[in-house]
Amino acid sequence: AIALSPFHPDWYYQPITWNHYWKGEYEQALIQSQKVNVPGDHWTWVLRATLYGALGRKADAQPAIANLLKLYPGFPKTIREEMRKWNTPDDIIDRVISDLRKAGLNVPPQ
Repeated sequence: AIALSPFHPDWYYQPITWNHYWKGEYEQALIQSQKVNVPGDHWTWVLRATLYGALGRKADAQPAIANLLKLYPGFPKTIREEMRKWNTPDDIIDRVISDLRKAGLNVPPQ
């Protein structure tokens, strides 16, 4: 869709970013995530904070965490159920939670 439309929505980069994340390609995922310009979507900030956490860049994750919590204050408590809506495997959910914790997000135990 990106190749066919020069005016595609910015959210099209989110699945590409998640794919890089799933494969452990965190730097490439971060590059793709910076093409996502959907500031009112909490997934934009979940993704960015997750990547910064995976890369050990806690300070860089703080604006993303602040934006996430502003848009969806209860997300840390509902992360598993939210990610399961997208059929995300449990091992990936666990990795996202671990990386969000590394980023500084207080995710309570299951």
